[in-house]
Amino acid sequence: MDTSAIAFLRPDGSVRKRLSNQPWGLRFEPLGDLDGDGTPELATGNGVHVNIVSLDPSAVRNGSGVNPLILSQTADPVIGTTWSATLDCSGHASGLAALWGFSAPTSGSITPFGEILITGHKVFDFVQLHFGGPTLFQANVPNRVDLIDLPIFIQGACTGAPGARLSNALDVLVGK
Repeated sequence: MDTSAIAFLRPDGSVRKRLSNQPWGLRFEPLGDLDGDGTPELATGNGVHVNIVSLDPSAVRNGSGVNPLILSQTADPVIGTTWSATLDCSGHASGLAALWGFSAPTSGSITPFGEILITGHKVFDFVQLHFGGPTLFQANVPNRVDLIDLPIFIQGACTGAPGARLSNALDVLVGK
């Protein structure tokens, strides 16, 4: 019998919200950082077998790794606050910096500009000038309860010589 459990986790590895955890299915419990490597572990099991898995608390995703790791954030967005992300356009002449948020992740679509890592419905887009260095994007996150636990998949792009280039992606979860 195939079963599954889905959970949203906090950066410390604790479970923020369980979407599915049926008593007859797969169970999971946060264990903290058992081996001291800075990555939380999670126990999963079905009552017969138990697995210990390490979780990557980073929001960074880079598909096949062809895109430069130039998109970062200091924290996931939280309702009622200002969220910030930085797209480092160093190595590019002045041009446009763009940031897109979509409803689903994807990978595997290689373009001349890098790998597309987002798909689905557009949640937001931001475009501004950059001057060949780190570019800060900031957005006020509305104080709306329906945004709590909303997953958003974010990717950026820098233009300007030597040409347009896609960034890594950030997989974020709006918090409260």
